[in-house]
Amino acid sequence: MGLPLCFANGLDVSFEVWNFYHDGEQRALLFELKEADAISRIYAKVSNIGNEATDTGWQLVRAKEAATEVDERLLDGSLNRGIYRHVSTKEAWAFMADLLNGKRPTYRKYLNHL
Repeated sequence: MGLPLCFANGLDVSFEVWNFYHDGEQRALLFELKEADAISRIYAKVSNIGNEATDTGWQLVRAKEAATEVDERLLDGSLNRGIYRHVSTKEAWAFMADLLNGKRPTYRKYLNHL
């Protein structure tokens, strides 16, 4: 199983849903530009996980970057919370609700900025 798919499964988000909204023709039908951009940025970060060699440790860094992207797009409102809630499981939404309610920090805290 590819690492982007494993990461998406860990987030309990359907990769098919993200792919659908990532497609330029579909996003124009359903979302404002800022939501399509947020989804595209998240998808790109998740895809980057699989682009790293498995023995370098960079996959974990890319996973943290993807998780940070999701967190920050929900916090800044460019990713609609209703959309995220619709494509995530109850457990994934509860985890995000903790972020949105100030009960956990964003994953940016865990990124090492050199």
